[in-house]
Amino acid sequence: AELMALQQEHGLERLSAMVGQVQEVLVEGASLRDERVLFGRNLAFDRLVFEGDPALADQFVSIEVSDATALTLHGRVVERAAAPLGAG
Repeated sequence: AELMALQQEHGLERLSAMVGQVQEVLVEGASLRDERVLFGRNLAFDRLVFEGDPALADQFVSIEVSDATALTLHGRVVERAAAPLGAG
């Protein structure tokens, strides 16, 4: 239990340091609970959740991080970063 608490604390510190930053995120898809909420991962493989159009799946978008938990970053889309995967 002590080790898990320490890991949670470290995760929260690390992810909280990203609040206010813009992260490039590969959109993996919509949340199972709410299709308006998308999830994806940045280059460090951190999980990010944000509202957006499910059509953004398999595309890179820029996400401004607004909040963090020990395991997940929350943010909003600020722009599309690149063409869909496999395009071009």
